[in-house]
Amino acid sequence: MRYVALGLVLSLLSAAALVVLIDRSRGGPPPSAELLQGMERRLAALEQRLAAPARSSNDPRTIAEIATLTEETQSLVLDAERGLRRDLQGIYERLLARLDELSLRNNASAAEADPAARAKVHARLAELGITLRLDAGELELSGAFSETDRPLEFLAVAPGGRAYEALFLVDVAPAALKVAIEELGFTETDPDPETFRWAADTRGVFVYAHWEGEAHPCRVESLVWNRETDAPMQSTPWMFTASRFFTDNRTWERYFAADLYKNLIALSLTYAAEALLANPLDCASNENIFYPNKDRCPKSGTKARLILRKEPHPEWDKN
Repeated sequence: MRYVALGLVLSLLSAAALVVLIDRSRGGPPPSAELLQGMERRLAALEQRLAAPARSSNDPRTIAEIATLTEETQSLVLDAERGLRRDLQGIYERLLARLDELSLRNNASAAEADPAARAKVHARLAELGITLRLDAGELELSGAFSETDRPLEFLAVAPGGRAYEALFLVDVAPAALKVAIEELGFTETDPDPETFRWAADTRGVFVYAHWEGEAHPCRVESLVWNRETDAPMQSTPWMFTASRFFTDNRTWERYFAADLYKNLIALSLTYAAEALLANPLDCASNENIFYPNKDRCPKSGTKARLILRKEPHPEWDKN
């Protein structure tokens, strides 16, 4: 009768694991050989210990073994549950991504076919703080200089974001800005999955800033100091990563990362996947080198406009 309860749990676990594996083989990606081998080893070790000769029920070692077996069995159950949740979440994410893709395609086709519908989209974007000038190939946002004396992780964040690590605080809804950038003609671009670097010819967004007292807008890179090179940040187009959607596998609620975290333009590679625009330069991998350029930046709180363009502006680039 020794360990009867644990033996029953173990047998149920084995049966449950078998059902899970069958279901997963039918509807989702199969478990890896490494995962299966690890599960087999752990189950075999438990079965061997359950089959060992019994000692006195009052022997402290027996009590300790029962506690250990209980913990190990619980760990197996939790690991199996986590693995199943990950697989289900992966399937769920792929299905939703496909639905999103189809929905966007249908909406885009409808908007192109109906100029009035597109005009309504642009009007709604204006209500949300975005001025679109498609003829000029640009959009404009209102905000202010946020942090001009501390290390920077972001070029810009929305209200509620980490303004203490951002050069600009911009009054815009991230999801609306995503739509506006797409209206300029940009599509989401992904870096190489291994190096997380973009190809040199990848099309990006050119970002300018303008504030009172300046004759023309300037490239935002000139406002960021790179302590590694002891010079302003190198000029670059910013990659449209478009942030990402993710699902909380505990509640199955769907979130748009940029709306949740309020990240608009990331300087650091750490936040590139969560932001709408990302720094593609190699220096983005070092999150400790970006600071406000004190020779160019006005004081914190100074009102400013950010202008995002399809192409660089030669006259502004001289500023």
